[in-house]
Amino acid sequence: MRAIHRTPTQTAVTTSCSRDPGLQELGDPTETDIPFFALRKILVPIDFSETSLKALEYAAAFATRFKARIILLHVVGPATYVQELSYIGINEPEQCERAARQLQTVVERNIPAGLEVEPVVSVGIVFDVIVETGKKTGADLIVAGTHGYGGIKHATTGSTVERIVRHATCPVLVVRGNEA
Repeated sequence: MRAIHRTPTQTAVTTSCSRDPGLQELGDPTETDIPFFALRKILVPIDFSETSLKALEYAAAFATRFKARIILLHVVGPATYVQELSYIGINEPEQCERAARQLQTVVERNIPAGLEVEPVVSVGIVFDVIVETGKKTGADLIVAGTHGYGGIKHATTGSTVERIVRHATCPVLVVRGNEA
């Protein structure tokens, strides 16, 4: 049995009966492989959890394969203002500085040498900022981790990743936190 795999510029033929050294099997990456699509920019939202670091591993693998740039985004929630109490919340500038330092540490520890990374810290509603950053930067893929909450917690807070998937203008790869 023979299988033919076509791309706009090449054809690969595989056979299940014998292995001909002149034939390229699907899934064997070579320097001459031409992907169906190109990834130039990969957006990775990160909250410094194990799940988001796992998503970064996947993104780094894609970035290596496609020679893409990683946009590493951390979103600081906005300060909350209550009418009669004036201000309740965090010190945004301090929180942003701390996040920028943490992003730099993540890059140093988790990104293979040679990959281009752009660390970004933004303030706002998490899923809105992620979706807008994806649009503004022209991201070709968003790789996001999910904590996999279910039941009451999911019903009351909803899923940030679920909202990203619904509103993003590019594909979203969801990496499960409780991966087997």
